[in-house]
Amino acid sequence: MNALPFLLRDAEQIGIEIERKAVALQLDWKNEAMLRALAREAMDPDARKHVIEQAGHGDRMAIVKAEMFGLIALMERTMAGCADLGWLCHGDQNWKALGRALWAEKELRDGQTAKPATA
Repeated sequence: MNALPFLLRDAEQIGIEIERKAVALQLDWKNEAMLRALAREAMDPDARKHVIEQAGHGDRMAIVKAEMFGLIALMERTMAGCADLGWLCHGDQNWKALGRALWAEKELRDGQTAKPATA
């Protein structure tokens, strides 16, 4: 069975949910510093743990942020699944902006300076 149609559908649904969480978090997709801060937090195990603890205490914004972290993980897994099949999949411009922020934070953590290819 070809998994690509399912992965593409998943990418579309993940993109919609990311948009919803972004509205709740008041993300400005044109504010690179804001996106980088979210990416940094999503990649930091201690920061994620803190957000999850706050969510466990009923903090509504922490709940939304924890859900966003989960969507980021699904976003990465979906793109990797498509790449494994030889396909490029992604969402809209906002998905790409978040992806660039995640890539930049990964490079910073890895001590690299290479730029990702732009789509």
